[in-house]
Amino acid sequence: MNRTEVAKVLGRIKSHYNYFTFEDYTIDEWLRYLKPYENYDVNLKLDSYFDDKKERPPTIKYLVTYLQTPEQKRANKNDFKIACNLCQKFMTLNEYDNHYDKCSSINYLLNIFKKNKMNVKYEELEKLDDGKFNSVYKKYESKGSDKNVNDKNGI
Repeated sequence: MNRTEVAKVLGRIKSHYNYFTFEDYTIDEWLRYLKPYENYDVNLKLDSYFDDKKERPPTIKYLVTYLQTPEQKRANKNDFKIACNLCQKFMTLNEYDNHYDKCSSINYLLNIFKKNKMNVKYEELEKLDDGKFNSVYKKYESKGSDKNVNDKNGI
């Protein structure tokens, strides 16, 4: 947050608590604690506080408790684990988008192979590098699921 944003937060507090006053040094002190956080997050926390209709103005400690800095949010995104709903493998949230695209493509190919009585395993397709996988996908996607594609040599 910057100084202007902190002054607006303090102004919002004053509008809910008429006896709440602040000076330049108050803005500077609150800025010292709120600077690492995003304006949006602090204001959401403040909205929540106002919704609870508390009798006293919020403290700095209340506003920053459980908030995360942008750096902490990025780090947590890298640490957050999620399971693919197609194959049930766990991975980080950052890895999920790329994985899901390939996983759904593999499942599409497996359906084509199954309809054409070809015995191809998920793991065979998964271990292919992206270039080889894309060429296999294009080859069988263009042939379609209703044609005979009994050509496992292309995998």
